[in-house]
Amino acid sequence: MTPVWRNEAGGLTVHDRAADRFVKISPPGAPDLTAEAARLRWVRHVAPDLPVPVVVNAGADDAGSWLVTRALPGRSAVDPWCRARPAVAAAAIGSGLRRLHDTLPVDRCPFDWSAAARVRRVPDAAGQDPRRWHADHREVPAAAAVAAVRRPPPVDRAVVCHGDACAPNTLVGAGGT
Repeated sequence: MTPVWRNEAGGLTVHDRAADRFVKISPPGAPDLTAEAARLRWVRHVAPDLPVPVVVNAGADDAGSWLVTRALPGRSAVDPWCRARPAVAAAAIGSGLRRLHDTLPVDRCPFDWSAAARVRRVPDAAGQDPRRWHADHREVPAAAAVAAVRRPPPVDRAVVCHGDACAPNTLVGAGGT
């Protein structure tokens, strides 16, 4: 097994080269990877031509959650090759998201990531610890941050949202696609 990524929540992704699979491990309190598995399975069901990994196994217990997927061709957008070509990586991330948004059927999506649903999950300002927030937001008073989040902008156009669109979650194929 070769470690390939450690995320900010303490999760780890490793590549099982012998089986050509990736194993993601998430600690307790971090995002539940069984939910990610359900989303991947749904995408493969409704849009089998989209290049998303095949789920081999997923589960959770007191130690956290895990997700095992078959490898896909390409390299992570945080791979040294991509980091040396940020314009290529950024274009690949953008075109991949555009394809996802244009392909997945909003009206058939069983998951709710709408602004209204997300706002309902925002806790009150009491007890919030800005030291645990992203550095860009730590100086914002908790009450002001919660108030701002509770006023989302209007929806321009509904799309199926990736949920964690970032460079480590994007594979760049040969030729930069």
